[in-house]
Amino acid sequence: MKLLFIDRLVRVEHDPALAAVVLTRSAARPRDAEELIRSLTAFVEVTAPLRPGCALVVDLRQAPGDNRPDFEAALRPARRRVHEGFTRSVVVLQTAAGALQMERLAQRHGVRPDIAHSLLEARHLLAPPAVAESA
Repeated sequence: MKLLFIDRLVRVEHDPALAAVVLTRSAARPRDAEELIRSLTAFVEVTAPLRPGCALVVDLRQAPGDNRPDFEAALRPARRRVHEGFTRSVVVLQTAAGALQMERLAQRHGVRPDIAHSLLEARHLLAPPAVAESA
């Protein structure tokens, strides 16, 4: 995979074999919503040329949760922009509670990603069998 961007909160890679961009959230807690919005804005900018032909994998397994209404409201536009333009989206989550939270946010934001519990599962959801099994 080719590293496209990294900061304290996110790592962004391009996997040409899978035709996917992988956004991995770190375990670092954002200082505030603005810090995470800046990271997600950088993600949107760096991935703009890749979006029309790529899927998106968002790995949130390490990300600390924050479901405060003001935090979620501040992030709503950025979350929507993260998913726009990709051919398909898969979000990788650690827990069933995380999947329920994602479903709740998806209903509010109008973004309906597939849910996986590992990167291997995400690859299987996105790739033709020969590519997924070679990973």
